[in-house]
Amino acid sequence: MAANEPLSNPPPRPAAGRSPPPPLRLLKQFGIGLTWFALLAVNVTILTGTHFLIVLPAMLFVSLVVGGLTIWWLAERVSRADFRPGRFSIASLMLFMVFVGGYLALMRWLVLATAARIRHVEPVSALTFLVSGVGTLLVCLISVQLVAGMLDSLVWWAMGWLRHRRP
Repeated sequence: MAANEPLSNPPPRPAAGRSPPPPLRLLKQFGIGLTWFALLAVNVTILTGTHFLIVLPAMLFVSLVVGGLTIWWLAERVSRADFRPGRFSIASLMLFMVFVGGYLALMRWLVLATAARIRHVEPVSALTFLVSGVGTLLVCLISVQLVAGMLDSLVWWAMGWLRHRRP
């Protein structure tokens, strides 16, 4: 190549993206999350006396909707033209406050419902709130990864369904 020849553009690269994971992995990922929430629903049913067929769909619905909204918010935030890493916006603060409010409401409901079923536990006891709070926080932290896996499976299934549905 001579020194005065213009450089040619490199060949186009294929579009970036993940190939679909194996269907068995998606099923396993969704099944583990569903089993986790079923076990949590059994525990909540035992503690509060609320029927299992009410608790499980409510837990799944709330978890998947909140997880979906969080993923949508993160994707929207990163795709903005004025995005700068490390910048904390009002929307971030509001989303954080919604999570804190939801967590505190769940904790209060669990403590009061448990105290109503177990007569010897005083509902305003600091130890009761502490134990319930730490336990609920651990369960929520473990559930984040499982909800993300369930949402990942649902998104891949929806993409596969839309691909096969095209004429």
